[in-house]
Amino acid sequence: QERPLMSKLANEILSRADDGDEDAQCDLGIWYYLGEHGLPQDYREAARWFRRAADQGYEEAQNNLAIMYDNGLGVTKDLGEAVRWYRHAAEQGNVDATIALARLLCRGKDPEDVVEAARWLRSGAEHGSEFAMYNLALMLRGGIGVPQDHTEAARWISIAADQGFSEAAYALAKALQDGKDVPKNDGEAALWFRRAAEHGSDDAEIMANAQYALAQMHHLGQGLPRDQSEALRLAGLAADQGHEDARRFVERWASEFRSGSNPEHAPRRLVEAER
Repeated sequence: QERPLMSKLANEILSRADDGDEDAQCDLGIWYYLGEHGLPQDYREAARWFRRAADQGYEEAQNNLAIMYDNGLGVTKDLGEAVRWYRHAAEQGNVDATIALARLLCRGKDPEDVVEAARWLRSGAEHGSEFAMYNLALMLRGGIGVPQDHTEAARWISIAADQGFSEAAYALAKALQDGKDVPKNDGEAALWFRRAAEHGSDDAEIMANAQYALAQMHHLGQGLPRDQSEALRLAGLAADQGHEDARRFVERWASEFRSGSNPEHAPRRLVEAER
């Protein structure tokens, strides 16, 4: 029987879901999860429909059901069940499930869990996930769950950075600046710090770190032209986002400029104006 408060589409999907259509069951679960198409937001109903589709092997529903167990939404929180359903979805190639499964396995106390986590991160990396590439690189760099391999770690970080993953861009810049895992190259480091600063809008900490690194390079003339005005501008941007070293840099410059003790810390245009 049609429910009057539901949209026509929702009634059609409900009918198909009741008949066992796994695609419709998963859609219905998502709509209950979000409270869309005239349906109330109801996590228990969402989990119930996800389970019906998951039991039929529908990988998106398996991943969604795992999320419900992972977060205790509509079901009792159960990380064991979350792992089980993430694994089912990951085995069918669901990259989101692959990454979530690796995350939970890394929390385990059994060393074999960490080995399995690295295996799933590699799978996610090979399927194009920048997040998986970056975290696989960290495991390779530290020899966590895999044999230590700095060369392969650098390769995965480079690929993730090329695809615009800001954490990888920052890590690659630091490696180039320090000569760690890759040949030292301050000019290339500056390019990657700039990429991290430009693409780090979703991660304020990465953006601020990259901005301050660029400020220091301009301040010292290391890999970039020595430019105190630009150094101060970038440090100010980083300080505005809570970067403490950048804040101290700006305050030190302001103090020395006011006292006239070190005009090198003043922006070039202000030094020239004094002359």
